[in-house]
Amino acid sequence: MLSFHDEFDGTSLDKSKWANGFGWGQATRSNYGWCDPGANVVSGGVLVQRIDRVAKGGQPFSVGCINSKNRFAQQYGYWEARIRTASCFGARSAFWGKPNDESWPPEIDVVEVNGDASRMARFTVHWQEGGRHLESQGRFTGPDFSDGFHTFGVEWTPDGVTWFVDGVERRHTSDGAGALEGGGPFYTILNSQVIDPDSTCGEVPADSAEYVDYVRIWSPAPVPAKVPVGPGPVAPGPGGGTPGGGPPRLPGGGDCGLPVRVDARLPLPAGTGEASGAVASQRFPGLGWFIRDSGNPASLYAFRFDAAGTPRVREVTVTGAANRDWEDLTYSIGPDGRGRLFIIESGQSGGDTFIYEVPEPDPGQDHTAPAVRYRYAYPDRPANTESAFMAPGDHLALVTKTTPGRIYRFDALSAGSVNRPRYMGVLADADRVSVVRLSPDRRTMVAASHTKAWIYEGLSPGTPIRSVVGRKPTRIMGIDVGDNVEAGDWFPAGSCQLLLLAESRNTYQLRLTSPLRTAMARGRVRSSDRSSSGRAQPALD
Repeated sequence: MLSFHDEFDGTSLDKSKWANGFGWGQATRSNYGWCDPGANVVSGGVLVQRIDRVAKGGQPFSVGCINSKNRFAQQYGYWEARIRTASCFGARSAFWGKPNDESWPPEIDVVEVNGDASRMARFTVHWQEGGRHLESQGRFTGPDFSDGFHTFGVEWTPDGVTWFVDGVERRHTSDGAGALEGGGPFYTILNSQVIDPDSTCGEVPADSAEYVDYVRIWSPAPVPAKVPVGPGPVAPGPGGGTPGGGPPRLPGGGDCGLPVRVDARLPLPAGTGEASGAVASQRFPGLGWFIRDSGNPASLYAFRFDAAGTPRVREVTVTGAANRDWEDLTYSIGPDGRGRLFIIESGQSGGDTFIYEVPEPDPGQDHTAPAVRYRYAYPDRPANTESAFMAPGDHLALVTKTTPGRIYRFDALSAGSVNRPRYMGVLADADRVSVVRLSPDRRTMVAASHTKAWIYEGLSPGTPIRSVVGRKPTRIMGIDVGDNVEAGDWFPAGSCQLLLLAESRNTYQLRLTSPLRTAMARGRVRSSDRSSSGRAQPALD
């Protein structure tokens, strides 16, 4: 779960979370900056940590430094900040942590970027062994980190430390894991610094600062419940359930904890192509439903994974419906306790727009109960729509396939009139999305197109639509061109694993709660771990 965060939305530093300088004072022995409280400026939703050519504390430069000692410290979890680094010669931008009791080493450097090498991110752990100071450092060469904001994250577990840049794993090491554990809870430090006496910092103010958009820290997340599996095709179990036991439950009341990470992809069998909408059943454990696009039957398809991890599929005809252009599928539990499926139909030009409400059938049925059809029209202008999701209060929301996507919400649906949803605002940066889903804890929204997934984290669970409108995504992930993701949902129901189905019969799985080290090892190719161990000088920070 999210245990600490600062979005820097105020007009000054939040002193309940941060103190000026480092935990031990205002300067280091090996650098040329003095931590000046006036160099930490909060404005426009960003912390600016300036480097000024102003002598203070016996040093030729004043710099911005803040720390959370005795305000927040944590052992294990995930640390992340969105940072634009300083670019002046002799600068260093740093995000790191050390023991709250001021013992040193150990130390974890989430990232260090030097101004004269602003494409290179350095990731380091420090520890002590046999009275010797050791370190293990890796490097990643990427874009110019001083040219825009980038997310830098680290996961610390008893097994070691894993580094991420913009959501992609870039390094893992188990070096020093035992010594890191012995350090107890770590507090957090953000600082700009000067590492060369001939630094040019201060000459161009815009280049002479570290910019921090946010800091977010998650406590360690539990391993999610496994999907119930069985050897046979889809069939109802005793009492209407599926074989394999009771419904999965998330530890911690459904809090999705760690931020989204790509986990894996696997092929789907023939018969699941052209899936245009999918939901996880909340009544039948381990069961999902999907629909197919125009040109296919007016049917629901029940699917669940067998013991080999392959989905088994069974068709159920929707009574009283026609499939002109079925684009998405959502799910809610009605007042009677039964599941309700909403099928969104939207013509490519925005015409022939209908919503079908279908009582969730038992997966062994051949036909559903009769569907109720609702006609709808947008209040402003027609639009092609391929995405829908359920908002708090069981309000159906639609997202248009425009640039950016526009969000609309129905207050209620009536079969006797044309329903006009309320315009809520735009989904910033989202471009022609085909899937939009809120996480079970309503704190994260994922929007996917044929080529990208946009992740919006830190939403208000009570008003997720209002809090996502206009908000920039916290990360963007690529999807292979040609896969054409069209459907997805959190599977199994209530879990923090988002299963995305693609027309090419590949699936993508995005996971919120599983330990990142395990998930990423399966889902991403890691860069080489260029590490070294040996004696080192105390870190600049």
